[in-house]
Amino acid sequence: MLVIIRAALVVATAWGTALALAACSGSSRQASYLAVKGSNVNFVQWEPSSGSSVHGTVTTASVAGTVPRERLSRHTHRFTGTIHGRAVSLTVSGFRANAKIHGTLNAGALTIQVPQAKGGIQPGTLTRSDTSSYNAAVAELNRRIQHANSLADRARGQARKRHGRASPEVSLRVDVATLQQDASSASGNFGGDLSSFASDIQRAGSDLAAEKLAAAGSNKYCSTTATVAGKAQAVHGDLKSVKGDVKALTSNRATVQRDITTVEGDLRTLSAKSLRAPSGAAARAAVAAARTNISRAITRANGYVDQMNVTYAQAYSFAHGKATGRCSGHGPGRQAAPIPHIRLLSRRRAGRRRDDVPPGNTRD
Repeated sequence: MLVIIRAALVVATAWGTALALAACSGSSRQASYLAVKGSNVNFVQWEPSSGSSVHGTVTTASVAGTVPRERLSRHTHRFTGTIHGRAVSLTVSGFRANAKIHGTLNAGALTIQVPQAKGGIQPGTLTRSDTSSYNAAVAELNRRIQHANSLADRARGQARKRHGRASPEVSLRVDVATLQQDASSASGNFGGDLSSFASDIQRAGSDLAAEKLAAAGSNKYCSTTATVAGKAQAVHGDLKSVKGDVKALTSNRATVQRDITTVEGDLRTLSAKSLRAPSGAAARAAVAAARTNISRAITRANGYVDQMNVTYAQAYSFAHGKATGRCSGHGPGRQAAPIPHIRLLSRRRAGRRRDDVPPGNTRD
């Protein structure tokens, strides 16, 4: 579905021929669809509106950036559509255009006609799955990203050892460039991390709204209670996704912390050797900018964490409140603990500044 959106909004991508897909539906009109292809994970959920109309969201997860700064990028788009018998028609809202998707339901499978970048049409077949499968697929993709970044970091560390034999001034320039790249709010990982947080929070809000809407149905045989509990579990899945976002941002924070420590070490080396650092002021400015960027990212991320904790608490409380009397066995299960805040960067005393500031007690 990521490719569908890109084809319609950017007119630049095709699905290809190998799709690993799955989908889940609570009924013929309530459905969730998962598509996994290479480094793309795509999740579609719809709810009935009125008559034959449906509305829902499509969430895309993919790899952005290059190692050692690959990151998980997620976006959510809304869609409206109709289901007439076996015929499905969806309109995905985008930034520049609306993607028109047509498909057919048959024996639990959904076959859709995917617009291609060059104007052709290619079919893709989806079968059944659920929210937990989506979360597992995203977790696996994130694991692969972290592994690739780790290998690249190791290679970069070996390169640093090689350039460690260079002059202290050269080492400082190289390490400052690395810090600026890793900590850039524009091209660094932080923008992608925050985008993933925002997407997960948006989906959690939609899942909570769907949970409350589901409560309006008939509760014969506790069916409504069970449905509401299932929707609460979807919000629980969103909570797990945000935990993954926290882990990714924490990893990126650690990378920037190592970069800062390296640059500060370079400055101390120059100071110990009584050498002036031609780029000392730029190095300290890069450290200050890095601290500012990561602090802002963490502050925003912690705001998202608070939103997610509140949304999940509401979802659990609502479902738990419905599971009473003869329906007490259809509750949402055990409540998960709230997600803790991400800690800010540690602050360390900088080395002496011999080039343009007298030695003293200045801290970063």
